[in-house]
Amino acid sequence: MAKNQPKEIEGIFVTPKRKHSFRRAGFEFPAEGMGIALDALSKEQLKAIEEEPMLSVERVTFPADEVEAAE
Repeated sequence: MAKNQPKEIEGIFVTPKRKHSFRRAGFEFPAEGMGIALDALSKEQLKAIEEEPMLSVERVTFPADEVEAAE
């Protein structure tokens, strides 16, 4: 990890309010939920996801080393 890299990354965790996956803003959210780093979203995408009544959205932070492992 680089010296200037943050230890945590701000993001959202999104879960559909129904039993099946749900698509919005170019993403497909599985029934078990999905995390996305805020840096990976445009302002328009974030707004569309947060304002979608069929999605539950929680602001979270992810450990930077876990995000690197997922890439």
